[in-house]
Formats: sequence, C-alpha cells, structure tokens
Amino acid sequence: MKKSILFSLIIILLSSCAKKQIANSSGQANQSQSQLEKNNENLIGRISQETAKVGIDDNALLVFDGKVIDKAELKLLNELKVTDFVEIKALSKDIAVRMYNEQGEKGAVIIIPFKDELLDTGYYEGLTNEIVVKAISEYESQGLINKNPILIINGVPLLGDEIINRINALGENDISKINLLKKQTAYSIYGIRAMNGVLLIDTQ
Repeated sequence: MKKSILFSLIIILLSSCAKKQIANSSGQANQSQSQLEKNNENLIGRISQETAKVGIDDNALLVFDGKVIDKAELKLLNELKVTDFVEIKALSKDIAVRMYNEQGEKGAVIIIPFKDELLDTGYYEGLTNEIVVKAISEYESQGLINKNPILIINGVPLLGDEIINRINALGENDISKINLLKKQTAYSIYGIRAMNGVLLIDTQ
C-alpha cells in the first residue's frame, strides 16, 4: 500500500516537472519570436539580421540611397517605419571591397529608401526663382540637403508641378525668409520624404 502511494507521488511529481519544462520552453519560444518581431519593426534590427546572414558585424559600411552615412544618421532613420525602405541588403567583405575599396573592408549594408515620384529632381529643373535656387545651392554645397528638398511655403509642402508653379510665381520681395528644418524634426514630420532635406519658405 505504501509502495503504491509512493509510486503515485513520484508520477505526479514527474508530471508536474514535465509541465513546467514545457511551459518554460514555450515561454522561451514566445520570447524569441517576440524579439524577432521587434527586430523586424525597425531598421537597425533588420540590418543586424542581414549582416548576420553574410557574416559581417554592425560596423559595416552604411550606404543609404547611394551615399555613405554614419551611425548618427542611421539612428535618425531608425525612427522611421521599416516599410519606408524598399530593400536592405548586406554585402560580404569581398564584395564590399570590390565596390567601395578600403571603405568596404568590414562589409557593407545597402539601404534603398522609398522615393516619392512627385519629389523627383525633374520637378526642380525649371526653378527660376533666384532666391530659392541660391538657398538650395548653398545648403547643398554644405552637404545639408540634396537638389530636391521638400519646399514648404507657409506650412504647405509642394509636390509635382506645384514646385515650379508656386516657387517661380514668387517675386523677390515676396519671400521674407528661408530656413532649413532640422533633420530630426523633418523626419518626424515628413517621414522618409525628408531624406533630401526640407526648406521652410515664409512669404510676406
């Protein structure tokens, strides 16, 4: 009788331990899945996944829209949605060196962003307003913007044909000031479209 009771207690104890192990394994699996999903939600997490695939680390060369960027720029881009990036691709050290010479010694990560067709450089080629053209040129020469920044007139962003039509219609005395919007603020307001810079144009 005592042996039967003891045997039953052992069975119950083993069953309880087995359930705990299954629960712990399930919890760990859920935690790993949760971490994976979290990584997929931001750019830096996606980069870590891609670099691991080709055996390079996070110190690889970062190339965003064809231009080399630093970790500070990456941190700003990380605040954007992952869907703002069309492709994130890691290159092995051998391939990176062939493409970028010494800069690619630690491998490279190519980040291709979404581009709004209504902000294509073609819409800026007909700009004749000297004040605006000069402002774009000066900021571009400092490496602060590209040739096709978002132009905001009194809080309204211009897209497509509006860029030439609205800007060229402004007279010399119509513009009171032109300011460059800080990159962090620009990204937070306009998302990936702010990658070429944002100029605020106030009229009188």
